[in-house]
Amino acid sequence: MNDVEESVREVLPLMIRGEPVQLDHDGQRAVATWATKTTMMFQYRRMPPREPPRPRREWIYERREPPPNTHIWAAIQNGSISAWYFSGLWSATRDSDGALVSGEVSTLILGRLVLQVLDHESIPELEIRARGREMDVQVWPASTLVRVWPPGASLQTRSLLPYATRFADEPLEWGEPAQLPDDRTFRNEVIRLGELIKDEPYLENLTFVGCLIIGPAVLLQWGPPGSESEFIDCRFSTLAGGPAGDPESMFWPLPGGVEPKTGCFLMRSCKFEGCEFERVGFSGAADVLDRMRHGG
Repeated sequence: MNDVEESVREVLPLMIRGEPVQLDHDGQRAVATWATKTTMMFQYRRMPPREPPRPRREWIYERREPPPNTHIWAAIQNGSISAWYFSGLWSATRDSDGALVSGEVSTLILGRLVLQVLDHESIPELEIRARGREMDVQVWPASTLVRVWPPGASLQTRSLLPYATRFADEPLEWGEPAQLPDDRTFRNEVIRLGELIKDEPYLENLTFVGCLIIGPAVLLQWGPPGSESEFIDCRFSTLAGGPAGDPESMFWPLPGGVEPKTGCFLMRSCKFEGCEFERVGFSGAADVLDRMRHGG
């Protein structure tokens, strides 16, 4: 499949950097074929793996284009995530006869480029009416018209999950659970605190750079003086995919000293830089939380 990689050698780096491109029919076909091939390969990394149907694998191998019943969109994002993949099953009722149609939807992020691939087994082909059309450009089925990318609107970090789930009707597969890097630094990853903290309910001496950190969870700053965690250029959302709401709702001060509380994740000597938090609350001594409010 080296020819598939070669066909996007010039255009793909531009899109990853967010630079404008014009895609004619062949350009749309090249980007769509690469997206299909790449998301198929990622299916083998699911836990457990979900092997793409053999007819789809054979079609793209023999014809070097997406199989029938494939729809692909390209969006652009301005969030803090530079590499991300997730997928889920989807189903819908066909308007013509009320039959149930199902398939797979996968979303791949590389730099500023967001690719979404939806497939199904319906015969005849479906007309997919995607929500949020201003957010993306359809590249498959390819058009004889030149498609201009990027679209007019950009996805932010907090809107990536709603975008990915506009079709999916099962919990998304976020890939393998976060594994502790050798240098104890997570970079540009999606961190679900409930998966990261499994056996021991604490975070200690960890660094997070450019990560999306998702709750629901309450982090309790715990430890002797000098073990406070550091927050640099971070953003906080109280609602997933929604507005930040009341910022004070994130802070749970503990008057009269700090003692570990049941249900909290303990945290000390951690550093968060350029991260975004969704549905995460923070507890601790009032002076510690005050420093957090002011970026410290």
